[in-house]
Amino acid sequence: MNERDLNTKLIFAVAQLLFMVISIGFIIHMFSGGKHLGEELVKEKVKIYSVDTQKGLNGTFALGCGGVDTRVNYYVYEDKGDKGKILQDFNAKETFIKDELNQEDDSYVEMEYKVSYDVPSHIEALYRGAIDGSDTTVKYKGEDCFTRNTMISNTLYIPKGYIKKQIDLNIK
Repeated sequence: MNERDLNTKLIFAVAQLLFMVISIGFIIHMFSGGKHLGEELVKEKVKIYSVDTQKGLNGTFALGCGGVDTRVNYYVYEDKGDKGKILQDFNAKETFIKDELNQEDDSYVEMEYKVSYDVPSHIEALYRGAIDGSDTTVKYKGEDCFTRNTMISNTLYIPKGYIKKQIDLNIK
């Protein structure tokens, strides 16, 4: 083997080693950087309206039906201001109902949830932006971050007598 071949192999080996070091550094950089900035407890009070089912349940808050494998929901309309009303469902196993309001009082739902603020790793930021489209960030403590909401509880406050205790389910 002559000196020229040896120099060529040495340069090629150094180039490969340099490429591997840069690649490993890039991978580490992409997966690092994520950190948890904090969290806060949020209580939100939203005005709701009863669902008109046209099956004798007018003026009541409807309880959705389900089988063993499906979840049972409470259905209400949430007031979105100028946009109108939107149908919302609340899992019956995770929602408390307090039927203690007077008839003239407005019904509402009180939602309690925890908001976590996280600065994502570079790869997570790419995933959120490119794959699931949630590239919107918020400012928290001066840093751009993503939020994650974790529901703690829902409580529906409705007037007395609005819960139908018995519904005729006879099939005719």
